[in-house]
Order: sequence, then structure tokens, then C-alpha cells
Amino acid sequence: KQTELTDSVRLWKWISEDELAFVCKQSVYHTSIKDETAPTKMFDLEQKFSNCQIMNYDVDASKKWCFVNGIYKGANNDICGHMQLYNFERKQHQILAGFAAVFTSLPVGDDNSFKNNLLMFCERKEGEQAQRLHIMEIGDPQAGQQKHRKQSDIQIQQEGDFPVLMHDCPKFGVLFMITKFGFLYMYEASTAALLARHRITDQLCFVSARNDTTDGMIVINRAGQILSVNVQEQALIPCINNAAHIPNNKELSFKLARRFQLPGADELFVVLFNQKLTTGDYAGAAQVARDAPGTLLRNQDTINKFKSLPQTSGPAPILVYFNALLQTTKLNAIESIELTKPVIQQNRLNLIETWIKDGKLTMTDELGDLIRQANPNLALNVYQQSGNPEKVIQGFIETNQLDKIMPFCQQSGHLPDFIKILRQIMPINPQACTNLAQMICSRDNGSPKADAGAVADVFTEFGKVAECTQFLIKVLGQNRQDEGHLQTRLFVMNLQTNPTVADGLFNLNTFTHYDRIAVAQMCENAGLFGRALQNYISPADIKRVILNVAMIPEDQIMDVFGKFNEEDSLQCMYDMLKSNPGNEQIVAKIAVKYASKIDQKKSIEVLESFGSRQGMLVFLTNVLPHSEDPDIYFKYIQACASMGNFSEIDRVITETTFYEPVRVKDFLMESHIQDPRPLIHLCDKHDMVQELTRYLLNQNQKKFIEIYLLRVNANATPKVLGTLLEMNCDEIYIVQLLNGIRQCPIQELVEEFEIKGKLKMLRPWLESRRDERVQEPSLHNGLAKIYIETNSDPEKFLIENQFYDSKVIGKYCEEINPDLAFTAYKRAWGEC
Repeated sequence: KQTELTDSVRLWKWISEDELAFVCKQSVYHTSIKDETAPTKMFDLEQKFSNCQIMNYDVDASKKWCFVNGIYKGANNDICGHMQLYNFERKQHQILAGFAAVFTSLPVGDDNSFKNNLLMFCERKEGEQAQRLHIMEIGDPQAGQQKHRKQSDIQIQQEGDFPVLMHDCPKFGVLFMITKFGFLYMYEASTAALLARHRITDQLCFVSARNDTTDGMIVINRAGQILSVNVQEQALIPCINNAAHIPNNKELSFKLARRFQLPGADELFVVLFNQKLTTGDYAGAAQVARDAPGTLLRNQDTINKFKSLPQTSGPAPILVYFNALLQTTKLNAIESIELTKPVIQQNRLNLIETWIKDGKLTMTDELGDLIRQANPNLALNVYQQSGNPEKVIQGFIETNQLDKIMPFCQQSGHLPDFIKILRQIMPINPQACTNLAQMICSRDNGSPKADAGAVADVFTEFGKVAECTQFLIKVLGQNRQDEGHLQTRLFVMNLQTNPTVADGLFNLNTFTHYDRIAVAQMCENAGLFGRALQNYISPADIKRVILNVAMIPEDQIMDVFGKFNEEDSLQCMYDMLKSNPGNEQIVAKIAVKYASKIDQKKSIEVLESFGSRQGMLVFLTNVLPHSEDPDIYFKYIQACASMGNFSEIDRVITETTFYEPVRVKDFLMESHIQDPRPLIHLCDKHDMVQELTRYLLNQNQKKFIEIYLLRVNANATPKVLGTLLEMNCDEIYIVQLLNGIRQCPIQELVEEFEIKGKLKMLRPWLESRRDERVQEPSLHNGLAKIYIETNSDPEKFLIENQFYDSKVIGKYCEEINPDLAFTAYKRAWGEC
């Protein structure tokens, strides 16, 4: 963070881990290093500080009070000090004649649970030589008490010396003060009594810091020396007890020992404790035991003494003892157990819960074990605070909080015997055991915490195949090669117990490193023939298994042929049909799918060898659109004919050209198909009308002749009728056919009938067309020939008709009747 101040900085200091204070020329600012906000002005300095050298600035723990102090030369050139004490809430200040100062928070009364908020500073007013230490309470005092206020004259050893550094020592209730000339003073906070004075250096001490480890202070002097000032805990109370210069030193040493649990006054505590017990002051004895240092009196012997005391009219002495402790302090391990025992017997577990919540009991495994039988959840709370991970895990198991085991192990870094834990959980909650097992063997957060095979063994021991399956599916999800044996185990155990589940495992398409041959054999034994096909490699195995066609899904049968060459494929197809001709459809589909690998004609041979008409049709239907082979087309037509699918034959004939027309015609005629329409379209398309006519007449299918001429191709009328004339068909039938046709190639029709000597049969039909005003010369040529042959007033026709061809009729009449020939030629006006 970077910031700017418009005022010149005279002193800056850290007042917390993330907050800085700047004492500037006119004001004091605070700023946080956690954000980019500008420094905040807290208050203005009094004008008195304009000529001072700023020595220190500090804020109390409540962040309600602060002070800034500085020194200056007085009227007599002696060093004087100003201190500005400021309250942030009230925005008020007070000016004191102070040198060094320090805030502290520590108990100064008999109730060591209450800490007084104090300001301690050194004062010397301008014009006076006397220097005083002031200790004053700036916070609210304890209920029923006056604000703490003490002062003491500072005994300066050298003229011109004055305090420059101060630090509190709340662990022992004392104050350190160092002067300019290197003298160390140590005062007691509740009385302002001087405990000790020593010169620790002859150099100026200009900076100091609190030693949080020892509750002492670290000082640096002008020579660069680093000095450490600390209290020897074992020596403090004996030192005060033997210091005659300290007023009421015996009483003070005992109070300090009692207030701060300090060693050195053990005998006094024991004597006082026994006195109070003897006089029946059980509450007072309990307070003495409470305030005694360490376990001097807070031990099993003391508890036993209270237990053995006679009952009075009030609470039991042991309860008086425990109540005194609970009011202000925390019970140690022995006390916690001794108090808990009767409470559990009385089934007042709510009291224990309250004490634990308020931090009144020492959490130990023994306490947890004691509570466990009555309330496992509460015992778990104890174990969590006592720090025994094994007990915590056991507590999770007993309270069925199994989902918390793995997070706890990860957070605490504890690695328990997970296999043992799983064996404990399995009979209680198999599903929770499965979830825990998955977390134990997961690779998401590093290496697995247990061997997956060993975990699977636990499931097997308890016969939990379904749960083991769920576990292995999860932990083997990465499809690692080194876990192939576990993949095999997963398949085998399900094939042995529940083949349906095993079949579902294959559908996952996750596992590829298992023992395929072993699994294939198990699949075959379990009746999962399709899965056996997927895993067998040997053609012999595949050919054996595939004969169970009815019990294998079609897609699995189809896929296995991808492993075969052409020879093995054809042999397998043959075997499938041999074992059951009803397999023709699946064989045909195989032939279709692998048509690029298996010769189509060889596939046809296999199907034909078993008379697989339906299979043949399925195969050819699928390959026909991609083929131009006439043989394939012919086989397809044959297959359709065998199945009576004449409409499909008709479609192939009319829409394609890759068949051989004559071969197909011969087949259709030889087959005597019931529906001759495919044959009709074939013969019409490829100009085989005469053969068609003969076939239909011989098959007595005259109605299809009519259908052909009337609906398919009237232009074929000359050829059809000519063929019928050749076959001496009934003339009445021929005339009926002709009368049903109004348009056809007239010239070809006339020629056919003329060649057959049956031209006169056309007279009524030709006259009808003439009456319809058809002007085609061939029509009128035919009528002319008929009229000439029948002598039906031909001369008149030749003279009056405008549409016959004079050349044709003239030529026709030359030998029959030259006069008529002349008439015809004459009509042409010389063109003949």
C-alpha cells in the first residue's frame, strides 16, 4: 500500500498487526494496510506539543483510549514532559505532565477473574524535582469497587535522569521502567510498590519492545546492545517475601502468588487452607485452594478431604469446593472427573454440557470415557477437544457420524488403521462404510490412504457384494493398468452372484485392463454369451459361443464379426444357419454390415445353401441400392418372387437398369407368377411384346392383355393384335380389344392386319376414327384398300376423300383395277 500525508510525520508506530499510527506536526492519523483507503485523522495535538520531541504513542486493548507523550526543555533547562490522553468515544482529552507511559489490563484485586484496564505513567511537573509513578484505572471498575488509583515517588539516583521507556508485565502484575541513564525499575501494579531497582546499562536506551514469549521486554541502547529484561517466575515471590524495603512484603507476596498462581508461597497457602478447614470455613478453604499455584492444593488429596468432611446444614462441602472453583476458574483434569462422576449418576448431563460450553472442564480422554456411556455425542465433543484422534474417530463411529471421519483425518493429518475402522463400521452401516471406503481410496487428494484390494477384502468378509461393487466402480474409475486385477475381481464376483449387474458393468465402457479370457469364461458360464463374445479372442471360442444366438443381443453378435476375416465370418454364418435355420435374419444383417469385407456372392451362397428366402431378401434389400451387379439384381428378383413380393419386383424393373432383361423375363415366365404385372412392365420396357402376348394368351390371362393395352401402352396394340392373329386367336376377342382402344399407331396396325390378310376386320374401327375426323393418311389408306377389296363404291371414295396417299393407293390398284389406279394418281395432280 502507498499513501500520502500532507502533514510532516514526527513519529510512526505499529499499533496492531495491520494498523499504523502517524503522529504528525498537528494531528494523529491511523491507517490500515488491508485496504487502499487514505489515513484517517483521529484527533489534533494540543499546541503544547509543537516544541516537544515526540517519544511514544500507544492505544489500549479496547481501542477506546490512546496517549501521545513528548519531552521538552523547561525554563531551567531541565527536561519536562507532556502527555495527551485521548478518548476516542467521547472525543475528549486530558493533558498530563507525563514522561513515559503504558496501558495494561490485569487484576489488582482479590478476584483474579476481573482485569482492570489501567494507565501507568511517570509524572514530573515543570518547576518541580519530584517524579511520581501514577497507576490509574481508565475503564469501568469491578462492581462494588472504586476505581483503582495508586501513586509512588520515583527515587531517581542521578540528577537529570528521567524515565524514557515503560512496559507492563501482566503475567506477574508488575511494571518495568527504564530511565535515560540505564536504570531499571520494577513496580507492583496494585500497590505501586517498588520491587527492585538496578542499573542495567550506562548507555542511553532509546527503543524497546514487548517480549510476548516471556512477558518481559527487549531494549536496545546507544551502543547497539540488545538487553532482555524478564522475571524469574520461581524467584519473584521469595524475593518479595525477603525484601524488607517493600511495605507489607509478606502480605504482598502472598497476594501476588494467589492472584497470579505463582510459586514460592506454598507453605502459606497450605497453612491458610488447613486453618480454614479446621474452623469450618469451607468456602474460604475452597478459595485458598483455587488461588494456590499449580496443583499445590488442587489435587486428589484436597478433593478427598472435602469428601470426608461431615455434612452441614448447607450444601455438601465437596459441592462448596467445586462451586468456588467454577465461579472463577477452570477445573483441572482430576477435578473435572471427580465433579462429573456424581453428575452422571444423577443424570444431569445438561450441567456437563453447560460446563463444557463455558470452558469450565479440562478435556481429557478419561473424561470422555466417563461421559461416553451416558452420552456418546457429548463424549465425542470431549475427545475432539482433548486432541486424541483415535478417540475422535471412535466417537464418530459410535454416533454414526461416519461422513466426518475422512474430513477429520485430512484436517488433523492423522492416518489411522482404516481397515480396522471399516470392519467396525460394516455391520452398522454398510452404505456409510462404502462412502468412507471410496474417500479412503480416492486419488483426488493425493495417494490412497489404504490399499483398495484390502478394502475390498473387508466387503467380502461381510458378504457385501453390492457395496463392494459400488466401491470398486468408484475407485477404479481412472481405468489404471496397475489395477487390472481389481477390475477382474469386480467382474468375477458379480458374474458369480448377480450376472445382471455384471452385464451393466460392461455397459459402463470404463474398464479395459481386466483378464479378458477369465472374464469371458465366467460370462459363458453365467449365460452372458454376448459379453463372452466381446471378450473372447480365439475364433474357436467365438464360434462356439455365438451358436447361442437366441440368448445374445443382436448388437453384440454384430460387433463380434469385426474380429473375423472373411473365411471365419463365412464359416461362422454357415454354422449359425446350420444350428438353426431360423437365424437367417441375423445372418443376413451380418452379411449386410460387413458387405465390404465379406464377398456378397459368397454370403448369398451361404444363405442359399439353407434355403433362407427371408434372409436372402433382407440381405439383398440392403445391398441392392449400392450394387450394379446383374447377378445381385437377379437374386433379389428371385428372392422377392419366392416371398410373393411382386410389387418390389415391379419397382426394380421399372426404376433400375442393372438386371439382365432376358434372364429376368425367362425366370418370371418359368415361375408362372400369379401377378404378371412385373413381366408386363419388363417386356414393355425392353420390347418383348410378342413374347409377352404369347405367354399371357397361353396362360389364359387375357385380362392382363387388356390391362396392358388399355392402361400401360396402347402403342403396343399393333404388335399384340398381330401376335394374336398369328396364334389364331378368336377374331371376336380381337375386335373387342381393338374397339376398346381409340388411339394407337394406325399405320403399324393396318400393316399387321394387312400382312395377316385380316384388313377387313379393321373396317368398323377405321371408319369410327374417320368419323372422329382423324386425318392420318394411313387410316384413309386402309379404308381405301378395304373399299377396293370389297368393291364398296371405291371410285367415289377415291374421288371424294382428301386424306389417302395417292402414291400408295395408286400402286395398290395398278394390278387390281387400272382405272381406279388412274383415279388415284389423277388426284395427285401430276405428283405421281
